[in-house]
Amino acid sequence: MMLRLVLILLCWFAIVPMADAGVTFFWTAEAVDQTEPPDENGYTDLTSTATGVPAISATAALIGSNGVLINASAEFYAFNSDSTNMSVSAGTIAFWFRYQTFTDSAGILRLLSYSGTTGERISVVASTATSNHLQLMHRNGGVGTSTFNCTPTLSANTTYFIIFEWDSSQNDRRCEVYDSGGSHISGSPAEDLSTSFSANVPATSYPVTDGLIFGEYVGSAMQYYLDNIFIASTYADGTTIYCNRSITSYASYAACSSGTVRNLMMMGVGQ
Repeated sequence: MMLRLVLILLCWFAIVPMADAGVTFFWTAEAVDQTEPPDENGYTDLTSTATGVPAISATAALIGSNGVLINASAEFYAFNSDSTNMSVSAGTIAFWFRYQTFTDSAGILRLLSYSGTTGERISVVASTATSNHLQLMHRNGGVGTSTFNCTPTLSANTTYFIIFEWDSSQNDRRCEVYDSGGSHISGSPAEDLSTSFSANVPATSYPVTDGLIFGEYVGSAMQYYLDNIFIASTYADGTTIYCNRSITSYASYAACSSGTVRNLMMMGVGQ
């Protein structure tokens, strides 16, 4: 009887979606507001404020029906944030991405964690050094900026799923770039295990108005699409986010062991 009960429980956990306590933000980009938070972690829906004319558009849909369309400088959606939405010392940011035009140093996906007016932030930006690359930037306003260049080369009009992970205690920064089918592109993953950037980690991440910004906060005009944006509080969350990359609801988020995208047939997603 006990063995039978154990087997039933194992089957139950194998098929029932299990949320990830490490995921602190998930936006499907189906609408301007974030209505798919991991509620069991105690979060509430977040409302965005638009600057410029960003769009939630079917044209930009990489997963589901809509995505974020950005095609001008100073054009973005901003969400209020607090310390539960961003871990400054270690974490993961992942998103679907496709660009039409690439401009060096244009801000692509900027996650801002301000401390006063000193410019504290963690950002993903278009490379200022090499065209068609992305960079992860940590900035402590009193110390300066440390930049990790993601070396896999991106191509125009091509869909990617991109993961950035960092752990300042281990001097570890890593990027993974996957094609639309879920395979690493050439040069992925890329990792820096030797450069210390702990001094550049933002000093604090207390509540801030419009703290999470998705779009071109600064830089030249660049047209691109974003979809299914994940933020997590640990470096290790990237593996699980990868196999949930195509979910259309956080209710489908599940623990994964095989690297397969979970619940796509159940959700009717064929991408």
